[in-house]
Amino acid sequence: MSTETPLETAETTALTNEATNLKEAEKPMYGIHYGEAYESDLDVVEIAKRVRIQLRKEAKSKHSALAGSKASVRIERYSMGRSINVRLNLPFSIEPEEDQIDEAGFPRYLSRKAAEAKHAAQALLDSFNYDGSDSMTDYYNVNFAGLVTVYEMKED
Repeated sequence: MSTETPLETAETTALTNEATNLKEAEKPMYGIHYGEAYESDLDVVEIAKRVRIQLRKEAKSKHSALAGSKASVRIERYSMGRSINVRLNLPFSIEPEEDQIDEAGFPRYLSRKAAEAKHAAQALLDSFNYDGSDSMTDYYNVNFAGLVTVYEMKED
């Protein structure tokens, strides 16, 4: 049996609730997703080097979506940010077959094979990044902006 008065019980409950609220306030406001290869102490130049190495490995693998591709990895630094841009040259046609429709019912702008290669390169790039953005509040927080563009290799 408790010996606390109703006033003491209310004060204890209020203190407990206040402590819980403080713990909640200490948590980050937005969920941050860290890529598998993300390291907080890496500069964008070092990240670009690592992305290049991984893209070369994937290009040499016969079972990869990036097999036979060539990639150019460039960095940009600008006010309030930085970016890593990947230009992916593919050894096959990037044009979609006629009447090719995606899952949402829209016409595709890339062939399935080219879309798979772009997705694989973007996933590799994203693995070095973190994303703490929240589109509901228009809050943008990433280590770097990353863009992958695909092209068809020109025959010489």
